[in-house]
Amino acid sequence: MSAFVAQWMMRTSVMLPVIIAVTAAVWVVLSVAGLMKRGVPLDVADMRTWPLQFALGEAAIFAIVFSGIAAWAGDSPALVAAASGVAACLAVGVAYVLAGGGKSSG
Repeated sequence: MSAFVAQWMMRTSVMLPVIIAVTAAVWVVLSVAGLMKRGVPLDVADMRTWPLQFALGEAAIFAIVFSGIAAWAGDSPALVAAASGVAACLAVGVAYVLAGGGKSSG
């Protein structure tokens, strides 16, 4: 196993559960506060319409991509910032495609 794959796996094993737990907790808090638009069709452009499963999938994609880029690029602050930006863009792009190109599902 290459050092890159080992680093990626180790980083993912730490980041993924933490990001999933934080995403779920924030989603529940916002839902209880009445800020989430539950029961309306999914709109990728409006995160308040995202069901919990969709938000968790988005968080998982972000964690996997971010940990991979961070393992590849190293630990310099500038590269980690760039990795998080790229991971966020990729995760939102994947969510957009999975949701049917931003079209409402209703």
